[in-house]
Amino acid sequence: MGQEKKIKKIILDMIINVVASFIPVFLLQLLIHPMLAKHISQEQYGDMITTISVIMVISGSLGNVLNNVRLLLNDIYENEKKSGDFNIYLIWYIVLSVGLMGVTFFYLKIGNIIDIFIGILVLLQGYMSVTFRINLNFKKIFICNLFMSFGYIVGYFFSVYRCTSWQYIYVFGYVFSLCYTIHNSTLLKEPILKTERFYKTRKECRTLVGATVLANALNYSDRIIISPIIGSDGVTIYYISTLLGKMIAQLVGPISSVILGYLAKMTKIEKKKEKKLFAIIMFICSIGYVICVLIAPRILIILYPQYYIQTLELIPITTATAMFTAFSSIISPFVLKFCSRLWQIVINSITLISYVLGAIIGYYVGNMKGFCIGIAIAFMIKGIMLYYALRKKNEI
Repeated sequence: MGQEKKIKKIILDMIINVVASFIPVFLLQLLIHPMLAKHISQEQYGDMITTISVIMVISGSLGNVLNNVRLLLNDIYENEKKSGDFNIYLIWYIVLSVGLMGVTFFYLKIGNIIDIFIGILVLLQGYMSVTFRINLNFKKIFICNLFMSFGYIVGYFFSVYRCTSWQYIYVFGYVFSLCYTIHNSTLLKEPILKTERFYKTRKECRTLVGATVLANALNYSDRIIISPIIGSDGVTIYYISTLLGKMIAQLVGPISSVILGYLAKMTKIEKKKEKKLFAIIMFICSIGYVICVLIAPRILIILYPQYYIQTLELIPITTATAMFTAFSSIISPFVLKFCSRLWQIVINSITLISYVLGAIIGYYVGNMKGFCIGIAIAFMIKGIMLYYALRKKNEI
């Protein structure tokens, strides 16, 4: 494949993956969640957001670790004609996920057995979707997300009109998408046995588990930290103020996924291309910030008129956080591929410490506004460290 055709294919894959991710995000954030807010109390809504955050930090992280490790090592396993290891890790991670979710839900006084089941579905889907990334088949990711979106719609009507809990929105969504993924994957058919690479792979998993849990904790634990400090009502206000910015940041995730899929098959990247990429990322994030700050108030007054006034002054700050997150998300695959895995632990550990300190100090100095400023500073620090790591490559 010529260089020009390859670039066109990468761009097309990015567009397909962004659209594929946008559909379920759009349904949840701009349609289902606002409609659901009319049927449940502010406290219940806050508990829902906190519960989903816990699931994504724990189960989402573990599924993502297996996904990335499988993607990065798949060529090695195929070249050595080895099959195994990963289903053992999958079983371990499901058991670990159930235990951690149970303890966390008990501590926060939220969640139930259905939420733990959702966590298992999230972990399974998170890992098994690597089938499509290995083959760079982003069209199937698009179809998979259509199944998830249809499941969300079915789950919403089932929850609202059958007077059951909101959890069924996520149960139906993930069950539908997982059925499609299993039908198009052979991962679960692999033998449950150890290969000669088992302990080397375990080392990769251990490093990335710490890094990924820290990264997801940064993305979701703002809601978890707020909950014990000011309660579920505060979670609702913060979540709504971050809505549009985080949606845009989430849509950067699919771009990162495509980048890592192609980087998995590369051995180096030119410095000139590296610098050009950073300039483009900075420009896109700056434009994204301006657009978000201008249109977010107009969207929120339609979706959440009851919370509009409380969220208005937080939008410029939370949108800045989202743009720093987007910047970091695009750089992260390069650091994961070309730098020592230890950078993942170092960067996310420092960011999490900055995050917690900034959030707590900010809240006690300036309430919710100070809280948001503290988080924005933490994510700015993360972006700077990622850029530094990539420039230094394996030096640590």
